[in-house]
Amino acid sequence: MTKFARNNKEILLHFTEILGRSLLLPLISKKSKIRIAALESLSAVLYCGIWKYTAVIFEILVGYRDPNMIPLTDFFESNININYLATFINDQKV
Repeated sequence: MTKFARNNKEILLHFTEILGRSLLLPLISKKSKIRIAALESLSAVLYCGIWKYTAVIFEILVGYRDPNMIPLTDFFESNININYLATFINDQKV
C-alpha cells in the first residue's frame, strides 16, 4: 500500500478515505511488524489526499463522531468507536 500510494499520488486524490479505512484493522493487529507497516502506509496515504478527506481519516482514527448525527442502528445495536491512535500509547513493543 505504501508503494502504491507514493507512485499513484495524483490518481488517489478522492480515494484516501477508502484507503485509510482499509488500514484500520492492521493498525490494531497483534504483530508489531504489521502495525509498523500499517502506520507507514497510513502516512503515505495521508500525503495523497485533499485536506477534507484526510480530516475524515483523523476523525476515524481518534473515534470521533459528531454528537448531532446519530446513526439509526445505534438505537438497536451497540456501536463501539475505537481510538486507534490511543492503542499505540498502550503498545508493549515501542
